[in-house]
Amino acid sequence: MRVEELQFTDLIPVRKLRGVYLLWKDGEVVYVGQSESIQQRVSTHLADPKKYFNAVSYAVVETGDLNQLEADLIVKYDPYLNHGLPRNTKYVTKNHIKKHLGIGGWDLRKILRNIKPIWRDYYLVSDVLGVK
Repeated sequence: MRVEELQFTDLIPVRKLRGVYLLWKDGEVVYVGQSESIQQRVSTHLADPKKYFNAVSYAVVETGDLNQLEADLIVKYDPYLNHGLPRNTKYVTKNHIKKHLGIGGWDLRKILRNIKPIWRDYYLVSDVLGVK
């Protein structure tokens, strides 16, 4: 190939990009993440043979709670490579509910009888807050 035949894409910023990102495989989101340096974090995923993906998209987030944004995106896309949600104030597990309310398994089952999980074993705090 000759220099004249090269086609360059858009510029990629060299500065650290803080935000959330999606790893894609054949048009499907397979992983959601967040980082203070997206480029550096994605490079670690590239080195992981268990995380095969063929595209990356990202959103720069200058300020705010990256954990909450990541959790919301995981709930939205349900990527198979994510196995849990980061700590946040919107979603809780059964264990968090038991601990917060100081109850056992039987009382928890009564509380959750009419509440569906929002994602896997996670519930909306607003659905269980104050229930006892």
